[in-house]
Amino acid sequence: MDERYNYIERSEINFAPVMKALWNIKECEKIYPFLVGIDPYGDTYFNVHQTSKVIEELEKLKKGEMPESTQKEIVNAIEFIKKVEQGISVKFIGD
Repeated sequence: MDERYNYIERSEINFAPVMKALWNIKECEKIYPFLVGIDPYGDTYFNVHQTSKVIEELEKLKKGEMPESTQKEIVNAIEFIKKVEQGISVKFIGD
């Protein structure tokens, strides 16, 4: 989204499996403080300063043991956020 909250680009990434993998990690709140803040039922916004931290946490998470389909969603999320990272907010849309 731009600074006026207009959508610039949308992604069809299904982040639910990623959240499930995340919550199966012991002490995930300490290791992934930004990712655990994503609300699976509501919307979550990350500003331009936070997106780099989200990418760092996704990069770390993708190295863990999980189904290949979940790995693919993480890679897709990283690529999408990197594409829009410069000066733009990212919105995760819950159920």
